[in-house]
Amino acid sequence: MISTQTLSVSNGCNLACTYCWYETGAAEYPHAALTLDDYADWFRRCAEKEPLTRLILTGGEPMLREDLPELLRIGHSYFPEVLLLTNGLLLTRRPDFVGELSRMGTRVHVSLDHVSPSIDDRVRGGTKGALVGLNALAAAHVETQVTLVLTAKNYSDLPYVIGYCRQHDFDLEVNPVAVPPTHPLSLTTLGGAERDLLVAELRAAKQMLGRPEYYFRVIRYLQGSPIRPLTACRAVEAGVFIEADGNIQLCGQRREDVLGNIRTSAISEVVDRRNAVLQAHSAGPCVSLDCLTVA
Repeated sequence: MISTQTLSVSNGCNLACTYCWYETGAAEYPHAALTLDDYADWFRRCAEKEPLTRLILTGGEPMLREDLPELLRIGHSYFPEVLLLTNGLLLTRRPDFVGELSRMGTRVHVSLDHVSPSIDDRVRGGTKGALVGLNALAAAHVETQVTLVLTAKNYSDLPYVIGYCRQHDFDLEVNPVAVPPTHPLSLTTLGGAERDLLVAELRAAKQMLGRPEYYFRVIRYLQGSPIRPLTACRAVEAGVFIEADGNIQLCGQRREDVLGNIRTSAISEVVDRRNAVLQAHSAGPCVSLDCLTVA
């Protein structure tokens, strides 16, 4: 029940993506108050209760945390799989940090909006820096995934991003931007021909993309069909989401249900609270396409 854990380890970001939860006011960063000892003690107590399987470090931008290398090492001592979600701008800031990621076996997911210099960078920013980081990961043979937020501004670059990922042997995940249908970034503002081209690109790249259930939903969305609610959520079934202040939640999109805090709560209390919350409000249905754990 707590074998998979997603940690938001920073209370800020060095980009200002116009579609981000935090930039739009849909969420607020809590104060990042946890120490390395707080995390180590929490992991130890969790490991005494059940086998731990997967740790995901995210933010904000997790690399703003100066002690991130130490936190990664602690995470690897308890979890067989560790993922770092980053915008990639700071990957080359520390000497040999990318080499250390390779030696530890950390998998890195880098968010990227486009690769072509002709695409306007104002929606997200930081593309040149992200590409520098990605190229360093490729050179160090770090297992890497590019995460592309697809919008009405960058949709034409999808085939070039696919080609870039194939060239560097990166995995790719494509997430439709989560904005209202009338928003200028929304894919629903595109014409039918443009959306048909996107569907064709996604189908052609299905071996690279994986997760057929998720992309079935994405394609239905691009074709104008309503998004059907999920009947279950693997993320909530397997784990928890932990904010930078230590508050424990079911996931990043269900912040209203606080299950405890890693500094003060016993594992049994967290599990009991989690079970009670899920009994009152099951894991799903959810109609969000911006969740990275839909399938």
